[in-house]
Amino acid sequence: MRNLKFLCCLSIVGSLLLAHPALAVYETPQQVFTKAVTNFNKSTSASFSGVFTVKSTTKSVTYKATKYSRAYVSPAYTTTIKSNFTGQIDDSEAQSKKYKLFIDLSVKADGFGFENLAMDLLGIGQKNYVRVNYAGEAGGLTSELNMLANQWILLDKDAINKELLGSKYTDVVDKNTKNANLDLKELQNTLSILRKNNVIVLTKSKDVKINGVDTYHYNYRINKIGLRKFLVDFGKHLQDKTTLSTSDLKSLDKWLKTGSLPTGGIWIGKKDYNIYRLTVVQNKNDSKTSSSVVVDIKFSDFNQSFYVDIPANFLTLQELFAKFGLSNSSVDTSTSTYRDSKRLSDLKQIQTAFELYYTDKNDYPQGINLLLGEAGSAQCLGETGFKPSGSCVRPYMGLIPKDPSDGGHYIYNYIANTSPAFSSYTVNAVLEGNVNGMTAGITLSPSGLSD
Repeated sequence: MRNLKFLCCLSIVGSLLLAHPALAVYETPQQVFTKAVTNFNKSTSASFSGVFTVKSTTKSVTYKATKYSRAYVSPAYTTTIKSNFTGQIDDSEAQSKKYKLFIDLSVKADGFGFENLAMDLLGIGQKNYVRVNYAGEAGGLTSELNMLANQWILLDKDAINKELLGSKYTDVVDKNTKNANLDLKELQNTLSILRKNNVIVLTKSKDVKINGVDTYHYNYRINKIGLRKFLVDFGKHLQDKTTLSTSDLKSLDKWLKTGSLPTGGIWIGKKDYNIYRLTVVQNKNDSKTSSSVVVDIKFSDFNQSFYVDIPANFLTLQELFAKFGLSNSSVDTSTSTYRDSKRLSDLKQIQTAFELYYTDKNDYPQGINLLLGEAGSAQCLGETGFKPSGSCVRPYMGLIPKDPSDGGHYIYNYIANTSPAFSSYTVNAVLEGNVNGMTAGITLSPSGLSD
């Protein structure tokens, strides 16, 4: 009798489940996530909008009094970069992929920085167009950027690659086409390895509507142990059977031990399994700095084609270079005007790398009379300072540029802590002509360029 009652109860429960498929079919977060990623990869087009925010604070530091200087407290220093963006992308036609993108970028820093930079980008196939709408208080770039305000510039990817790659261009195109055909297979392999190693840990959150669409809401985090296994396994599934070396594994383990991994949320449509919203949050905090990166992006209008209105009037790269006096045709690297322009560009990039290094280390890289970018000297800048090319760990600048002329040098000198207990540096270079009133010898320091 007891067995009969049990069978009756089991029959009733089974009947209820069969009568209500929603109760009978339960999908795990991983199953929903896998369907969403696969579906997203198959989508031919989508609209998107969002915000990207980076905030970094160098903490206040107290320096004790010494025989040569008084006690000093350096104030906290905060920089905030925020970019609002909106756009559309359509790759339904492989040879004429289309996109539209609008970016509104602002940089706020204690003492300097952009006020605002707004620009449009659009493209179809190999042709890309860029237009700067406004550039306010952009340091030394303000006048140059605003000279281009509301002017479309054509960037023909095909033509640029042909000029840069020469005879190798066809081989590179063939390789990229072959790799593109492997995308779906590689995606399936990747998702399989992700599931196997439990890399992405999903937890259910409160379901919400996004633009009238019912969505599953999951929070996610990255499992460090699973990520390590994934990175080791993934190479074995690639065509070239890539494997991580012993030194690679040591670097990976060090990064996983000390680094922080992103977290965030994902919203997936209950009926169509489209991804309607994605957030990514990355935080870092140590004794010297704290920083955060937040990305929040929403998607809509899946698989709906759109029209790209190609600008009627635009500047080619050759015309752009001519506008700034670089050359009347293609870039002529033999002219002193080009070389001086490159020197100023190089020094701005070098200054940015040095400031990023200082933010992390509270010091500038050490070295005396170093010839930046030259063989046997400082060719890259990593977490332990200047190193030869290819030997920098977590580089701030993977390849430091060298002076573009034979016999010219960028000469770096570190200046040790002085009152009020700040280190400094100089980079000396020599201009061949007159650039914005600067001639002959110029010096880069933390405060900028001077002659």
